[in-house]
Parts: sequence; structure tokens; C-alpha cells
Amino acid sequence: MTMRPLRATISVVALAALLVAASGSTWVVRSGDTLWSIARSSGTTVDQLVAINDIANPNLIRAGQTLRLSADADQSPDAGADDADDGSGGREDQPAGATHRVRPGDTLFSIARSNGTSVSELVRINGIANPNRIIVGQVLTVRAGNAVPAPKPAPAPKPAPVPTPGLTQAEVGALLERTARAHGVDPSLVKAVAWQESRWRNHVVSSSGARGIMQVMPSTGQWISNRLAGRTLDLDDPQDNVTAGVLYLRYLGTLTGSNERRLLASYFQGPNAVARHGVSPAGHRYVDQVQSHRQRFR
Repeated sequence: MTMRPLRATISVVALAALLVAASGSTWVVRSGDTLWSIARSSGTTVDQLVAINDIANPNLIRAGQTLRLSADADQSPDAGADDADDGSGGREDQPAGATHRVRPGDTLFSIARSNGTSVSELVRINGIANPNRIIVGQVLTVRAGNAVPAPKPAPAPKPAPVPTPGLTQAEVGALLERTARAHGVDPSLVKAVAWQESRWRNHVVSSSGARGIMQVMPSTGQWISNRLAGRTLDLDDPQDNVTAGVLYLRYLGTLTGSNERRLLASYFQGPNAVARHGVSPAGHRYVDQVQSHRQRFR
């Protein structure tokens, strides 16, 4: 007799938690969530979540992160409040001089796409030194203040990659070559992955927290330190960052039987995701890009 109320209470609590997590057309990531579990619970697919949220690594999401469940969803559940504050609204028909307040999960690419502009234009009019680093709460001008919106400018030339502070491009290349050979990994593969991940820049930090030349997540770096390196690796140190990436590539080569496409997809998606769900469309694109880069480093 006493168990029925308890079960009802538990059911109500579970339902309330689910409603909090899935608010309208967005989802607030909880501890233990994966893109696969979120997709299953919300009736969508992992590939759809990756595409509409501009997720670089489908195997890496953060508790508290807000994900859109459909392409027409607002950037965050309280987007209306933010719109009232900054007047931007994330719409393409904003008045000249409109602004956008950076929300969790935003990237310059997603902001540019939502506001009908380009990343290079956002960088130019906001004086952004590092396009890979923007701060939640930061207010960006998304359109210069003209009385009449100017015609869309021609795409700016792609800027040359900025070398790692303290290291020239040649020194980064030598570091990649030396470390790859020391651990028995093909240098052309290591160089191609590093180019795809960071353009050989050690100061780059992605929106998901991946760091350095090889774009290693801190949690992955800790695992590599404990299981593969036998010492603590500092991901902010170029040598340690490259060592972590090379050791991980070697481990993935063993795990995948040296199947290069699965190896590279595992570096991008995570080996568990590839094992469970196979290589995603985004993973295939990543592999194709790395293999294309590799030709120039052979």
C-alpha cells in the first residue's frame, strides 16, 4: 500500500526532469547525456543535432550546454529576454548597427549564419584577435551602423594561419615530424591531422574545449597521460600537446587494425561513437579533408 505513492512521486520527478532538459525545441545537456541519447529522447538524429548546433566533435558535449533540437529553434530557451536586452534577436532583418549577445554554444560561424553576415566581417568590425575564442555574455556588433544596409561585400581573402606563439611554421613542422618518428607514426598523417585541427597553432582552443596543435580535450589528455604516456602532459605545451595527439593516433591505429578511415573518424568522433554508430557524414567529411591534406605532406 505504501509503494504506490512512492512510484507516483518518482514518476512525477522523472517527468519533471525530462521537461526541464527538453524545453520546447531546445535541450539542456545533463550529466551522462550523449548526442545519441538526446537524439533518441527527442525524436531526431545525431547527424541532425551535429548539423544544426555546429558541433565539431559529436563525442564531446558539456553538462549545461543548450542544444537546439530543430533548425528553426532559438539559440537558447531565453532568447526573447536576450533579444529585448540587445535588440539583435538573431534575425536576418535586423536594423543597421544591430548586436548579438554571445550565448553558451555560440560560435562566430553560427552567429554569422544567423545574422546574414560572414565570419570575416564579424572579425573585422569587432576587432577580434582570435576567431576561435569568444566569451559568453560578450556583445558583438553583427552589422556596421549604416543608414541603409550596404551590399554584401565580396568574401575577404582567407588569412594565412597564425604561427604558434614562440614557434615558426617550420619549427612546428619539425616538431610534428620528430615526435611522429619517435613513436612510430607516419609523419604525414600526424601533420595532416594537426593541419586540419588547428592549422598548426598551439594557442587555439575550440568551443568544446579542445586545445593546441592536435586539439586534444583535457579529459582525453588526462587519459593519455595515465594510460599511454606514463606522465602528466601539459596540453598548453607544444611538445606535450603533439605527444598526446601522436600517442592517441598510435593507440587508435592499434584499436582499428590500422584502418585509416576508421582511425581518423575515431580521432574526430571518438572511438566509442564510431564503434557503436559507425562513421557519421561529418566524420566522412573530416576523413576526406585530412587525407587530402596528407598528400602535401608526403
